[in-house]
Amino acid sequence: MKKLFKGTDLKINANSNLHDPQRNMYEFTVDQQGEDWAASAKLAYQGTWISNVSFAQEVTNNLSLGGELTHVAVNGVSIGGLGARYVWGPNYLSFALGRQPDFKQGPQANVHSAKMQYVRKVSDRLAIGSEFEYSQPEQESQLRLGYEYTFRHARVQGLLDTCGKVSCFVQDFMGFGISGMVDFVKGDYRFGFMMHMVPQPEDAAAAGGAPTSA
Repeated sequence: MKKLFKGTDLKINANSNLHDPQRNMYEFTVDQQGEDWAASAKLAYQGTWISNVSFAQEVTNNLSLGGELTHVAVNGVSIGGLGARYVWGPNYLSFALGRQPDFKQGPQANVHSAKMQYVRKVSDRLAIGSEFEYSQPEQESQLRLGYEYTFRHARVQGLLDTCGKVSCFVQDFMGFGISGMVDFVKGDYRFGFMMHMVPQPEDAAAAGGAPTSA
């Protein structure tokens, strides 16, 4: 990452896979930060060129608006979205409109979706929220309810939706976490865990192992 000008950053990222060259990815990003706005332009290559631009504007202290557009060169499809967020006190209300190709029916068919989210921070540790999503032309809708409780050294997150899925994720800030998801409609049960191993800094190890004299 390199800082070009005041508020302008250039990022270059490259990922290489020796076994599968199709997973190689090269990414160039330019971020511009203003006093009350932010913009980003990204160009990536992963077997095909992918371009992305986004812009966000703080209209008032409570209201923010933004938009994003992604274009894939290989088949000429585009994915776009518009969003708004309103904040008052411990309440967060956001609304998003999106359009993306329906890959099940071909790149010429599009799916339009609308999503509304509401989050309330009950206390410094507890936050609860809900999300409603509607897609057209399938005329499908989903309602999700979620919560997050933060302990001193851990975090618990849970989600319940109208599709019959119940999930929970518990993470310890020291690097250990477990998760579980149950789909009662499909009879699908999934569980997992993670562990982050962070080596001790050399300075700390040397200080801890150095002999002391009375």
